[in-house]
Amino acid sequence: MNVPPEKVAYMGDDLPDIPAMARCGYRLVPANAAAEVKSVAHFVTPAPGGHGAVRQAVEHLLQQAGAWDEILARYLGRPAPEAAR
Repeated sequence: MNVPPEKVAYMGDDLPDIPAMARCGYRLVPANAAAEVKSVAHFVTPAPGGHGAVRQAVEHLLQQAGAWDEILARYLGRPAPEAAR
């Protein structure tokens, strides 16, 4: 897709994920990831894998990008926040 590695987010939870994570710009892991994987993560979700971790990771990424409030407003049928206009 021609996306530079530093623009890629990767979520993993075990040792085989570490090499791929090392090539990416942002590394996310669920709460129950192996300790070694957590040690290289930028963000650890509060939830363990299988219990909403991916949703928390996506929300985190959208918050970091400044898009969360606008997306949330759309779902709630509210006007977009001033900063997003």
